[in-house]
Amino acid sequence: MSKKKLTISEQIEDMHKKGITFHFTNEKDACKFLRHNNYYFKLKSYGKNYDKYLTTAKKGQYINLDFSYLQELSILDMYLRISIISMALDIENTTII
Repeated sequence: MSKKKLTISEQIEDMHKKGITFHFTNEKDACKFLRHNNYYFKLKSYGKNYDKYLTTAKKGQYINLDFSYLQELSILDMYLRISIISMALDIENTTII
């Protein structure tokens, strides 16, 4: 089952509905980041590490989750992947004498 592709504006709106704030990264910069550096469903997957409200009127929304936290996790993930790929290629190309 494929998910509907959202425009950048719809992605920002969806994050607002889910309780994600934009205190540390403004929406304009978030749009730029989503457009050039990442894709939304991957970024949203990092939200699974954060708690959600269970019983209040905000049920299902994230508790104290800002876009900048997701952005930072995405950047760290990118650097980790680059390091792992580099190490794997080094190991693969090393010959034992």
